[in-house]
Amino acid sequence: MTVDEIDFGSEDARNLRLRTDEEKKVFLSSYVLPSKFKLEDFLEGYKYFVFGGKGAGKTALLQYIRIRAEIDLEAESMFFYFQSSFSKDELRAFLANHAKENGQVIDDRDLYDADESALFWRLFLLAQAAKLLKKAGIQEGAADEFAKLVESAKLISQAKNIGKKYPNLQKFSVTLSKNPQFQLDGTFENATVGDLSIYLQLSEEKLEEIYLDRTPLFIFVDEMEVYLKGDETDAFRLSAVASLVRAVRDFNERFYHSHIRVIAAIRDAVVDQVSSVQGEIYRIIRDNGVQLDWPGTVQMGLHPLEKMILGRIVAQDKSFEKSGKSGNDSSLYEALTKYFPGNHILRKCLNLTWYRPRDVALLFEEASTIDKGKSHFSPYTLSDGVVKALGKRLWQDAISGLAVKYNPMELNGIDRILRGGNEYYSKSSLIARMDELSDMYEDVAILSDNKWITIIEDLYQVGAIYCSSVSSGNKNFCFRGDAMPSLSKDFSIGVHRVLFKELSIRT
Repeated sequence: MTVDEIDFGSEDARNLRLRTDEEKKVFLSSYVLPSKFKLEDFLEGYKYFVFGGKGAGKTALLQYIRIRAEIDLEAESMFFYFQSSFSKDELRAFLANHAKENGQVIDDRDLYDADESALFWRLFLLAQAAKLLKKAGIQEGAADEFAKLVESAKLISQAKNIGKKYPNLQKFSVTLSKNPQFQLDGTFENATVGDLSIYLQLSEEKLEEIYLDRTPLFIFVDEMEVYLKGDETDAFRLSAVASLVRAVRDFNERFYHSHIRVIAAIRDAVVDQVSSVQGEIYRIIRDNGVQLDWPGTVQMGLHPLEKMILGRIVAQDKSFEKSGKSGNDSSLYEALTKYFPGNHILRKCLNLTWYRPRDVALLFEEASTIDKGKSHFSPYTLSDGVVKALGKRLWQDAISGLAVKYNPMELNGIDRILRGGNEYYSKSSLIARMDELSDMYEDVAILSDNKWITIIEDLYQVGAIYCSSVSSGNKNFCFRGDAMPSLSKDFSIGVHRVLFKELSIRT
């Protein structure tokens, strides 16, 4: 098997190929569970939030839980993404290639009003529960009454009086209700917000009467993205995310005994930003969720990300299955020897990344292209060969990750500070560079006013730079779990090796 014939996973887990049983088998057999994660906690409803950094594998973990719930519990499930988390090109590609098997997309771009958001999330979750009940063939008695109440709530949400107060709710409810049998009539035309609240309450009370121990229902909600614009809509957007968090908690608590679960992913940077506006959100997510991270080092044996890479190889290379070794650890070491000959070249190439599943997929997508047709990877490919392409894509990802905290103009300033500059900076040389650029460029000037410490901290958090203590000289990397040295004293920082070649190019 040549290296380009191996599927090393997708940079974006929304695009994972999970249509066939064989594709699901490869995914499950090679997936490595993060530390602190217990599948039973999520299947039983004790935990329902997954949070972590950008690219840490939150979507893939949700897909793992979904597939295991369907297999282990014979559950019915639905998976949802938010349109705000896609670029136009990404959305077009997802809808064309992966939406059918991997999930549906919710248009949340205009969802800002906190009260409207709270109503929408209640209606949305109830509507999906109704769809799942129908999918499971549960349509009699209380289930039938529940479905009718939910359809009534959808129709009420389209009434003109509600449209005056919550114009976006009408648009959302139309997308929720695509059944041509239901039309707005005189009974609902003059309905009020109070009527909608009553029908939502009646729907929730009826749903509590339905017990689903034999066919539990799972609703998966991928992360709702936040990109700051630098205007008054930023606070409203954060409030909409807070409303979703509360809705997920309230739904899970209310329908725990009914065996209906809602599991949501959220980026830790978004948690921090939302919590700065509404502090209790941090507690809700921490108390009811699991943080997803990967160790930067391991004392003995294979790193979890190495196990993931080698596991995908073993699951696809039929020679391991024929030898009867596909299900044990010895096969991982055989795959290591077969596809990565040399002195620790797999471990060394991980140091080109920020130790995230997304980075690994990016790295091997590039490496497989370079070594196409070969039976193993060359040491050069996994060192210098992938650096240029990998660095460009990692920097794009870093900027995207910072967008939850910085507006577009500030992001341009951050790029300008590092681009075309030095590979290493002392405290004085970095401040001198920022002062020089701030005299020429407004996007840097707005960052210079007491923001440079925060910028360094954030660049360190996303993995773009490392910090060194002047006294010890040790390099500290965030993705390795290293604490950042104090910035109140003298220090030196360096640009991550993979990014420097990209950032050395002036634009």
